[in-house]
Amino acid sequence: MHKEKCRELNFNYNSLGILVKNLLLNVQVGPNNKNYISQLYKLVGFDLETTNKILNNKNNKKLLGLFPK
Repeated sequence: MHKEKCRELNFNYNSLGILVKNLLLNVQVGPNNKNYISQLYKLVGFDLETTNKILNNKNNKKLLGLFPK
């Protein structure tokens, strides 16, 4: 039972990471949410250079090719 619960939690964690990355790549960055978004980028593993590129680029669609789905 314990191994099953660990697998379920691991699956949920990985799924959440994927959903958050997709959300972050599609959200509008503005003065009110830039700090929160920056913190989330760090939590999901985006490096600082990539994070800065995304935060400072108004057209995030060009950057979608940087990350695996």
